[in-house]
Amino acid sequence: MSMSKLLGMTSKMSVAVIGASLGRPSRVLASEFGAWITGYEESEQLAEKGMELSTKAGLDSKAPIQHYDPSSEAPFERTFDRGYSKEALYTVEDKPKLLTNIFTNLKDSGLFLINDYTLGSMDSLGNKDVQKWLRQEPTQPFPIPSDVMEKLLTDCGYVLRMNEDITDQYIDVIARSWAGVGEVIESLTNHSENQSDTIQRLVKEAEFWMLRSKILKEGHLKVWRFLAYKPSEIK
Repeated sequence: MSMSKLLGMTSKMSVAVIGASLGRPSRVLASEFGAWITGYEESEQLAEKGMELSTKAGLDSKAPIQHYDPSSEAPFERTFDRGYSKEALYTVEDKPKLLTNIFTNLKDSGLFLINDYTLGSMDSLGNKDVQKWLRQEPTQPFPIPSDVMEKLLTDCGYVLRMNEDITDQYIDVIARSWAGVGEVIESLTNHSENQSDTIQRLVKEAEFWMLRSKILKEGHLKVWRFLAYKPSEIK
């Protein structure tokens, strides 16, 4: 919610959410701001399930979730006032094409808010923990340094109103989110029914996030925020 306020959304605006997953952020934005949200998700399975959840919530017209191909020539069927991408671009291989398509469909004076994982430097790809993280990601990542992303955005024609490192905030969120995992595992261990499969999945997920936190703390991986503005055409 606090991040989304940077977009200055109103109930009259249309918003594209890139990397919508199951669509919860899209539904929150539609409910809180009244904006017309379209969530775009690369996974057909997640998009289908996300649309089911939006329909169940009575937001099938206000926050639909649909499948899209970020590598296609024209992935968006309409224009929009705002764009929002939360940790979605780092898994896109052809970033210039997608960023250009978003720019084309973003209305003049529109804003595009991006939070994304970026490399500390290209040398970070040689780090063994980074390599392990890349292998463990459920979707193949294609991370780039923040200065490379900055150039891709400005080459499209965006003007950057915000360009900042928010890694420390994410490290804190990870720490707080997993603070009670030991108690949860203990509770599952003492459960009357066998919870070994659940414990195994939980431990695996915790190890994944601890690895991500480690490379964030060491500076090999960063979390960066961009607020990009599309200037009005000069008449």
